[in-house]
Amino acid sequence: MRLVSEDVEKNPLNLPELRTRIGLFLDPKDCLSCMRVSRDWFGDFVKPVWHTIDYAKDQRFNNIGPMVLDKYGSLIKRALNISTFEHIFSLQHPKVDSINALNIVLMDDWLFQELVADLIRRCKGRITDLTMLCPLSQIDTVVEQRRRARIFIHISMLMTTPMPSSASNLSHGHCLENLELSRVCITREGFSALLQFSPVLRKIKLFKVVILRHNPAFKVFRDSSVTYLDAPMGDTLMPDPESPNSPSLLAHFPLLQKWFITCLHRPTAWTNEAVRSEISTQCPLLTNIRFGRHGTETLDDLLLNCTQNLKSCSFSAYKLNMSTAFACISHLQTLTSITLEGTLRQHDSPEMQWVYFIPKLCLHLKVLSMEGLILDAKTVEDQPWTCLGLQELRVRFKGLESNGDIAWSVTQVCDLRRAVDFTLVRLQDKDTVLSRVTLHLVQFKQLSTFWAGTKEYYLPLSPSF
Repeated sequence: MRLVSEDVEKNPLNLPELRTRIGLFLDPKDCLSCMRVSRDWFGDFVKPVWHTIDYAKDQRFNNIGPMVLDKYGSLIKRALNISTFEHIFSLQHPKVDSINALNIVLMDDWLFQELVADLIRRCKGRITDLTMLCPLSQIDTVVEQRRRARIFIHISMLMTTPMPSSASNLSHGHCLENLELSRVCITREGFSALLQFSPVLRKIKLFKVVILRHNPAFKVFRDSSVTYLDAPMGDTLMPDPESPNSPSLLAHFPLLQKWFITCLHRPTAWTNEAVRSEISTQCPLLTNIRFGRHGTETLDDLLLNCTQNLKSCSFSAYKLNMSTAFACISHLQTLTSITLEGTLRQHDSPEMQWVYFIPKLCLHLKVLSMEGLILDAKTVEDQPWTCLGLQELRVRFKGLESNGDIAWSVTQVCDLRRAVDFTLVRLQDKDTVLSRVTLHLVQFKQLSTFWAGTKEYYLPLSPSF
């Protein structure tokens, strides 16, 4: 008995499941062409066409009529860059109720904000990703933003259904996972309620968000499930500049594991000891910090005096100096991952000597990423690394640029790993860049991922592992 028809055997595209999968990787224009092939193809490729509506890229969606939305409105899953009344009017239909990702540029207009609230409520809590921001041209500074309070986020806009009485009764309406707010105002009570009504919220991104009117009579909600925070240090420690005694936002995030500090500006009222105490008390699980490039604070001061139990850190390569390098070394017992972002203009710049210094002393490193830097293989050979448990390495080597040379080096590493005693294996010329890089890599027996500027290579582990 034949399970697959001859028609399918000759042309796999006759399988509806396969056509649906292919449609996810095609541009809308290509999907439109496929829809014209046949009625069956139309049904399989129509979903990707309507899946994402980006008003910044395609203005045709502004003129969507009610009859079209009645047919395809339920297929819309992502609506991006909603910024005008035309945009919001085009989504004002009962069938547009299945959106899971919204990106909204808020207007200083009460009707626009009410229509946004209607759209959010209509989606019945299916939204997992929500971005709400205010244009830069409307509000210049945080102080002016607070004084004028022109763009206010009302908590009713973000709540869809009443909060269940217990975690076991969580309904379909509480699935917000990622939230981004930029240049908006919200009350402290409203922010707490937002966290309380979002039990699966994991990631928050805040930029120049004023969280005002803290009232000590209200308890700070401390049971948020957020594990990732993207926010400036100043806005986090002092969310309302005119209420310096307001608790920091870290008080809401006991499960926080990673913090991207986009701006290294510490409020003057917060001493180093106060910051360290706040982090260790409120966020005991915070072990991964990414430091931004902007701000008044020195990176070494933050690393030395404001953090502890650090396992992973990322910062700009141009901030690397002797003080920063020694600050990293102060965490050598716990630090397992270091990422240096950006590039250095000169390969022999003073910062480069400290690049070689870090893997030489941080013996517990498992991940080292320096994609924008170019190391000298001879210098690496003269300053051997102690992090022999390295599992992932992303760095370029001077003289090792072509795909062929990198592939040859990786192949040699694999051959040496398979050898019973790789010390007996003879390379043709140990003074070449290829040989030096190969001998450098082979000492890391747990290295499984290697990138040297072209593509990612996955290496089999040594037999002993």
